[in-house]
Amino acid sequence: GGGTDGGGTDGGTTGDGGAEEGVLYTGTITVYASDSVSGQSDTCKGTASVTVTPTTVEGGATCDFSGPFAMFGTTAGPIDGKVDPEGNVVALWNTEPSPLAADMTGTVTAELLELTFAGKVPGEDFSITYDGVLVATP
Repeated sequence: GGGTDGGGTDGGTTGDGGAEEGVLYTGTITVYASDSVSGQSDTCKGTASVTVTPTTVEGGATCDFSGPFAMFGTTAGPIDGKVDPEGNVVALWNTEPSPLAADMTGTVTAELLELTFAGKVPGEDFSITYDGVLVATP
């Protein structure tokens, strides 16, 4: 008794000579923010650098507000995400401790990486909404 099913060896190959080839995309990140309580708004402008493989995006972005939200200081952090076979990207820009952490979605082609995001930072005496875009090319 006790049949054996052979264990299956369809798990693919490992050790295929290292990581997938990545292409470095560089460009800009821009975040538009406004406070519905005070009526103030500001733009966080900066740079992005992301390595794209057929299945992942990995890199980082940094931006600075220049107006009333300059008190937030530099907003910066790593970007980490996945690419599906159609070129759709889902990534997280982890900007802790800044409240502007963002779930990014977008697309990547051989010529362009474009990610958009939006969010809200609620507070006792402010209510900031923001949206942004990252645009980068190889």
